Amino acid sequence: MHFSTETDCFAHLRCLCCFFAMDGQRSLRWILVLAILTVPMAFFAYQIAVGDALISISYYVISLVFNVITLLKMTLIRLSFDKTRALMDYFNEHVFHRDDPWCHRLRRRTYFTTWKIFAAMLTYVLLTALFYLSTTRPSSHYIGLDRTEVTWIHVLLVQIVAGCTLLHLVIYSVGILLISFLMHWFQTELEIMANAFEKVFHGECPRKVLGKNVLRRARLQREEVRWTGIERRLVYCISRHGEFVELNQLLRGIAQPIFFSLGFYIVTTISTLIFVTIIDGIFNLLAIVHVAAVIAEFYYYAHLVDELEDKRHMIARAIYEQNWPEQMIYSDRVAKHYKSVRTMIVTVIMFAQRPFRISCGGMYKMTVPVFTTMIETIYFAVTFLIRTVKVQR
Repeated sequence: MHFSTETDCFAHLRCLCCFFAMDGQRSLRWILVLAILTVPMAFFAYQIAVGDALISISYYVISLVFNVITLLKMTLIRLSFDKTRALMDYFNEHVFHRDDPWCHRLRRRTYFTTWKIFAAMLTYVLLTALFYLSTTRPSSHYIGLDRTEVTWIHVLLVQIVAGCTLLHLVIYSVGILLISFLMHWFQTELEIMANAFEKVFHGECPRKVLGKNVLRRARLQREEVRWTGIERRLVYCISRHGEFVELNQLLRGIAQPIFFSLGFYIVTTISTLIFVTIIDGIFNLLAIVHVAAVIAEFYYYAHLVDELEDKRHMIARAIYEQNWPEQMIYSDRVAKHYKSVRTMIVTVIMFAQRPFRISCGGMYKMTVPVFTTMIETIYFAVTFLIRTVKVQR
């Protein structure tokens, strides 16, 4: 019934992180930095040199900022890869309820979900690169020669830019895959833990306690055995819950800097891109696709955090919704076990109701309502800038 995700999705994710120097190594990092920044910086310098229109310069500045954000995300993943490795190792072990059929099916479902995300991101990267090649015309505008002539140099430049764009999108997608995989597996383990807490009062008696004495001594001995089993199962679940509290700190350390960089990019650069596109008056399909993709990414992260918070409440509900009048019947003989179980249950309910507090760098919470507020803020900011420009004209 056991399977290892190390041979499935996490192994491929580790390979991607290693190939793009996100695993703490510095072998290829500067090569990737130069490959990503050279093309947009060259185009930006060319636009400044020829004194092109401010609108064209704005597009290249936005492109340069997006590449810098990608490199920042790569650096953040590299700096926090020790935390990522610890989470991956924990999810690969499947130490909690490994032989339970229901838990096995749930983990298999998450395994297929992560592979669907992997396939979706691969499709998005390839389609975006093909879309760029099909919509970009090879003109001498790239190198500053006669704009009416098109030679093999111009076509080669377009292909080089498309290759750099593909490399940039792959590196950017690794961060999305990393957050998605960790969030989905964290949710799965929370569901398994909630199911374990739900079965605390319904498990079998421990074999070490069972024996001939249970058959000889009637009801009181069986009651003590039952409460001992409840206490042991509860202690085991609480120890795993304590591990999850520590894992949550690791997940926050990985996700919050990435969320902050994305939120900062949306508030500043994406709003500027929308404003420049509207002022330009030309239907820029590449800009529209980029804006839609970045906003969809932020919404996806907010949705994952909301789902994680919902899964957190499952543990408290699983314990609180037990049939307390029937499950907590005890006699004076097992009063110490009852008090111990009651204290542990109240403690778990209290800790399970604490929020994970996954935010954008500690500035604001990462939730869908906050995402809606951010979109409204961007809309009002863009409309205000447009009205200001119209008044000045």
